[in-house]
Amino acid sequence: MPNTLLSHIYLAGNYIGNSGLKILANGLRYNDRVMSLDLTNNEIAGLKGAKAIGLILQNKKNLIKRLDLSKNPLGNVGIE
Repeated sequence: MPNTLLSHIYLAGNYIGNSGLKILANGLRYNDRVMSLDLTNNEIAGLKGAKAIGLILQNKKNLIKRLDLSKNPLGNVGIE
């Protein structure tokens, strides 16, 4: 049964880190309902964090219009 209710996910300040983000990304990589994802201040860092974000965003049916990654130490490697 497809997810028809969840459209906004607010996880700010939960410190999920790269490992938690990878789990979340696996759950969202085929999602076509979520429009807003707030991951502010979660210790998402570097290339591993960026790759996990990429898993979510590479879905062609992705509807995410708002993605907040502020206050995460992605660094230059993670954003290139």
